[in-house]
Amino acid sequence: MNVVYLVNIMYMQNVGEHLERGYKLFIDEEKPLPFFQGLADYLDYAFSVTELKHVFATHLGERNAQFEKLYKLREKTEKETQAVAEKLLEVVKDLGLDPSTFDSHGAFIMPPFTNVVEELIAFQAGQIRSEHFWTDNVERYLFAIAVNLIQRGHKDKVKELIVSRKDYYDYHLRAYAQPDIFIPEESDTRKYFIFSKTLPDYKQQQRLIDKERLMKPWGRFEKLYQFGQAFKNSATARDPMAHFLDRNIGEFGNPQADSTEITFLQSEIDNLVKQHIRWPPQNYSREQPRHLVQENFRAAAKAAHSHLMRIASQSTETQETYINKKGYDFSFEGSHLPLSEGTDYYCVLDALYTLIPEGGKTSYAALGSEVKKRVPRTKSMSAAELRSFILRNLTDEANGFLRYAKLPNSVAGGKKLIRAMRGKGIEFNNKKSG
Repeated sequence: MNVVYLVNIMYMQNVGEHLERGYKLFIDEEKPLPFFQGLADYLDYAFSVTELKHVFATHLGERNAQFEKLYKLREKTEKETQAVAEKLLEVVKDLGLDPSTFDSHGAFIMPPFTNVVEELIAFQAGQIRSEHFWTDNVERYLFAIAVNLIQRGHKDKVKELIVSRKDYYDYHLRAYAQPDIFIPEESDTRKYFIFSKTLPDYKQQQRLIDKERLMKPWGRFEKLYQFGQAFKNSATARDPMAHFLDRNIGEFGNPQADSTEITFLQSEIDNLVKQHIRWPPQNYSREQPRHLVQENFRAAAKAAHSHLMRIASQSTETQETYINKKGYDFSFEGSHLPLSEGTDYYCVLDALYTLIPEGGKTSYAALGSEVKKRVPRTKSMSAAELRSFILRNLTDEANGFLRYAKLPNSVAGGKKLIRAMRGKGIEFNNKKSG
């Protein structure tokens, strides 16, 4: 057996034993402070081991990719809404209309502002701030201004914003997933407007993230990562609001996904510590924590620990193949590969491994059939398109799984790990020789 590989086995055995000891020290602890102290120590150790740190990187990378899609949709939505706002304000100005005579049509006007036009301008100028999505805040003002223009005989100025009652229902259903919403009948003064065509896509992406947070492993790793950052901040007496403002969210953090939650967690950790060092009662809250909920973190730790231990044990097994799979995780010669489950490259690799786990050759037709089970959109591809899709995700060192796995496409003896056989299929040199 290769000496380096033997050393790696011994190292990962020690890692697994240390991880298990740390886990047992806190997982059944009932008192909050000892539990969270133990969890923090456990996470510190996990992040000190490259193979385990990669697991966090992989899952948080999957999450961050979803948030990147969300930000792009949000930016596009806000740009569309902003363009409508600027146009409506310009129309009001060009027509010489007096905004003080406008009906608010349900939009609440906050003093010192007196009408919907004033308040919309204040939002644009940043004089009014809200934790809510910018488009959600200003849509009510755009609606009120558009209706006021119609009521004053200027329907032609907003005609491109008007849609039918059915189209508006479909739009609302896509955006908010409320099939039982009541949409009143249309009239001369009651019209339905769409201010951003991208809004439903943005809302759907939001819901997808919320669902994945509950159902995918990255939700548990996100929770533990946020706690670990908050605990570090608290231990160094870092002010929670300072953290929020400078976005110090750690190596794998995401500003929009993590900043607010880490701030809340740190505040509640600070409060928990104050209770134990007996500061005057007025210096800490007696309210039950809403973010630092012990049972939620216990559940997240159990799920993550099971995952991390699979990685540690996977690396200690004597393996006759270079690439191996355990659960949803791939490894190369015992080292965990930072691959995001569900991505195109992951699905193609998984299809190849399913067909010939010990290596060998497979045709494009056989591999394509497995790929179609994992990537639905490939079902409509032609044979040539599917072949290109497979090669791009398997052998392209700039975009395929080799890039994300950070592996060279070569193994002992100078052979390629994965080789395209022109016009035939794929050769997978996964079996170790000797």
